[in-house]
Amino acid sequence: MGENPNKSKDSVHKPKSEKDLKYFTQLFTIQIRDGQTDQLIIEYLNTNKILEYHVNTLGRTTHHGNEYTYLGFFTEAAKNDFINDGRILGTIEKFRDLEWLNKLNKTITISATGIDGENTDINEVIQAIEDKLGKLKNVTQKIGNEKWISMKLEMDIKCTEDELFNTWGVLVKNKMIKIKPISCAGSLKYF
Repeated sequence: MGENPNKSKDSVHKPKSEKDLKYFTQLFTIQIRDGQTDQLIIEYLNTNKILEYHVNTLGRTTHHGNEYTYLGFFTEAAKNDFINDGRILGTIEKFRDLEWLNKLNKTITISATGIDGENTDINEVIQAIEDKLGKLKNVTQKIGNEKWISMKLEMDIKCTEDELFNTWGVLVKNKMIKIKPISCAGSLKYF
């Protein structure tokens, strides 16, 4: 049968915005060669179509007192190809993996405690945790009484490692639910 010519041929899974960037590379800003401005680097990347998207700006962040210039990627393969691209090393400088900014893609068990069993809907708690960290796979444990509930949640984590370990709780109906990672399939610096 005929196709709708107005229908987008883009995949529904195709990354669309900077929120879809999951992998990052970095170099110390001080390593950028003399005379190279952000604009010159951006023009080089765009003119040579080195990235899978058009660059408008370079990312800058400070971590542990060091300033980094970074770029984001939709896939790990694209990030690795960029790191190993000889044109980048010869023209700009050696980029490295920026692990602490990469999105995790791991299954982790999260402890959720301090849930008011009388006045809090468990589904609202789960939704608040999912909004912050990732997707719930399974409630592995739910204990407590009518007054207080504690749960262990197996989750597919989609945030950064720093976001995971700097999230102490979620607010549900003006009550803080304490959350904490307790086990991880794979290695993280905090386990």
